[in-house]
Amino acid sequence: MKPYWQLYKKLECLPEGLPEPSAEAEVLTFPLRTAWRVLIDLLAQELIYEQKVEFLERCLEQDIVNLTASKNFWCNFWKLLD
Repeated sequence: MKPYWQLYKKLECLPEGLPEPSAEAEVLTFPLRTAWRVLIDLLAQELIYEQKVEFLERCLEQDIVNLTASKNFWCNFWKLLD
């Protein structure tokens, strides 16, 4: 990890005296990262579900509008024929 840390310090313009992070911090944050990942996954799935529901609702609205418009068309058409 040493070359990566040196490159990171150089790119971020960090002071040379800054110590390299230890692996202990990673071990301590693992449960938090795992919980965060699960939460994000659940929220993404819920968003996808909501988008599907909204899409279906829009499709049904469009079908109702088209059905009403087609009924009006045929009613007007038959009135013209009479």
